[in-house]
Amino acid sequence: AIDYMGNAQITPTEADRLFRHYANFPTKIILKEGIRVMFLNNSLFTKGLFNGSIGIVLKIIDYDTIEVAFPLKTVHKTQGLTLPHITVSLDETIFA
Repeated sequence: AIDYMGNAQITPTEADRLFRHYANFPTKIILKEGIRVMFLNNSLFTKGLFNGSIGIVLKIIDYDTIEVAFPLKTVHKTQGLTLPHITVSLDETIFA
């Protein structure tokens, strides 16, 4: 991909540095089918996706020439919560 800042082309290194400086998004995440993710901005608000929307990766399709980026991060929503009781499934999907 070719990155631009305004109308000027920038290097991948500079794009990565600017991205980390101005955004709260991780630069890379590892996804697999079944993992929960959270949308991190309101850019698709009119489509029903907004900051904090939770989703599940249903299918990963390998396209050789198409690159799409979404502001996502993996989600572990119970982190930091105080709960009176919990039930935990320890099957093979616990770390999906």
